This record gives sequence, C-alpha cells and structure tokens, in this order.
Amino acid sequence: MVVYDLLHFCINFSQMNYDPLMNFLNQLAINYRNSRAILMAVMLFAAIGAMQWLRCNPMVGREPISARVLSIEAEQIQPHGTGGMQCRVVVITADSVKVELLLPQPVPQVGDNIPLMVEEYKSGDKSYYLDFQKWMMDGPS
Repeated sequence: MVVYDLLHFCINFSQMNYDPLMNFLNQLAINYRNSRAILMAVMLFAAIGAMQWLRCNPMVGREPISARVLSIEAEQIQPHGTGGMQCRVVVITADSVKVELLLPQPVPQVGDNIPLMVEEYKSGDKSYYLDFQKWMMDGPS
C-alpha cells in the first residue's frame, strides 16, 4: 500500500501543471533584465550630460602672436623615439607669459622671435602653441 501511494504521488507530481511557477520565474528574469537596461540607459545619459557640462568651455578667439626665445633647454632630442630631431626652448610672450615648446629644426638662437598661436577660451584660459605653417615658411626671425 505504501509503495502504491508513493508511486501514485510520483505520477501525479510529474503531471502537475508548473505554468504559474514558470511564468513567475520568467517574468522575474524579464523584469530584472529590463531594470538593468533602464539603469544602464540612465547612467549613460548621466555620463554624456556630465561630459557636455564639463566640456562647456568654448574657444572665443585665436590670434597669431610672436614670442622671444629666452633659453634653449635641449637640442637634438627625439621626444617619442621616432621622427625628426627637435629642440626644447623657453619663450616669453608680449604679456610676460613663459611657455616651453618643442620646436622642429632649425634651432633658434636666444633672442629670436618664434611665431605662436594663442587660443582664448570662455573661462579665460589661454593655450599657446607653435604656428607650424609660419615656422616652416619663415623660421625664426
């Protein structure tokens, strides 16, 4: 009798309808996946917004200037191990700003003028760099 009951229980157990349990588990997995996708989208939009907010410092002007060579720090260097030889010089602009530059050949002499470009940004920051085209055409003056 016990064997018959156990066999009857196993047969009935194997024929039980698991649809409600499986539906619940499937729905739980779908909800978890959807919530992760929504969270990732919110984080992505927050990151893009933060980058735009931090980068919101547009350039307001660019002008060519001339700077005088104060000293030559090093000659015949290769900054990245490849490419042509360069020299490192310190120049001073008309508004008394000292700038250190890597210049391609020819090597300027102390007192020569170097063509620079200055970019001014909305926050008041200034960025100085070599006016490469004018440097290659005219060299130091």
